[in-house]
Amino acid sequence: MSTAVIDQHRPSTPQLTWREALKFGSLVALTHRLLLTIWLAVSVLLGMRTGHYIVDIHIVTGPLPELNTFAEQLLLGVWRRWDGLHYLNLAANGYRAEDPMPTVFGMLTPWLIRAADRVLPGSLEVGAIAVETFAVAAAMTLLYRLVGQVYGDRDLARWSVLVLALHPLSHYLAAPMTDALYLAFCLAYFMALLDEKWWLVGVFGLLAALTRHQGVLLLVPAAIVVLKQQLDQKRIVVRDLLTRSPAFVLPPLGYLAFVMFRQVRGLAPLGTVLETYYLVSFVDPVTGLLTNLRTFVTDPLMAVLNVNILAVPVSIGLLAVSIIRPAHRHWPFIGYTISHLVLFVSKLSAYPGNTVVYTESMARYTLALFPLIVITADWLRGRGKWLRLAAVAFLLVWLLMYSALYAMGYGPF
Repeated sequence: MSTAVIDQHRPSTPQLTWREALKFGSLVALTHRLLLTIWLAVSVLLGMRTGHYIVDIHIVTGPLPELNTFAEQLLLGVWRRWDGLHYLNLAANGYRAEDPMPTVFGMLTPWLIRAADRVLPGSLEVGAIAVETFAVAAAMTLLYRLVGQVYGDRDLARWSVLVLALHPLSHYLAAPMTDALYLAFCLAYFMALLDEKWWLVGVFGLLAALTRHQGVLLLVPAAIVVLKQQLDQKRIVVRDLLTRSPAFVLPPLGYLAFVMFRQVRGLAPLGTVLETYYLVSFVDPVTGLLTNLRTFVTDPLMAVLNVNILAVPVSIGLLAVSIIRPAHRHWPFIGYTISHLVLFVSKLSAYPGNTVVYTESMARYTLALFPLIVITADWLRGRGKWLRLAAVAFLLVWLLMYSALYAMGYGPF
């Protein structure tokens, strides 16, 4: 592994193996899935008893397979919420011009759900749960391994996986959406980048872009690595640039493939669908950042109640820590984080009659910002026993609250 790719600050710790990473990551992922399944079912039952169950507002625009028994509705149907409906719709019915709303979402997740549904018995959700559980296990395994490679710190690797599982919106990793799959491909991308396996870097970048459009941003960490290598050599080596070219060619091809696919299917332009059906507008990053921060400052009650508004200053603060602290100053990670944050804050949502303008789903987007997860884990594990317990309890309560609201039909977050 080349030390020129990502600066490493390694104590003398035994090598962390793939087997160790797989064992810990899979255990946390399966526990996460099992506990969430029980908790969401309990939340729905409580919502029904107290009259706070409003799931009827979640109407999909294409037919989905029926869930005939109460057990199916309780254990499987609970994932038919918000964007999860759109991915299940795409898996069941495909991309259709007469149903434009879900067509803005990347292809890979619904295709994998559809493929899993064809092999596995039961409802469409069974295939979705299989795909997402595998993706969460892959993401947690890769996070453990990546932290072990870069930091050489087993304790930090474990805490990073646990903090990801305790993220207040980590139930979206288990939902039939792109969050877990995108994170897994990004982490696999960085693992390949560490080993300078440039074709693999490009392939994982391509898969990330097919999962989410922002996968194109993976050009940024690759560019930082190549620039550093060229500066270290004090000359431009064309052969080296050609060797690294898959990292720059393949991710944009993923996005272009999606655009061409949509054109062939006769679908409305992405911008038109986003503006018309999602009331989303894109602005320059400075305007987007100032708008989000203005909402945070001028409406403190909303900032406390709305985790998306709170996520912007928290993310910026953690980013600042990664730049200031040498142990976390890994420029490919920093470039990855900055480029994603710039895109996120540039996307604003404004609903009729609502004067609050901010980046909707911002908190959920931070699931992809694994460098900030690692910084949080590093801070948390360094606290005293009781403060650690209090912080873990705080995160767990947030996760239980937001996942329960998701199950009962409130949100989106």
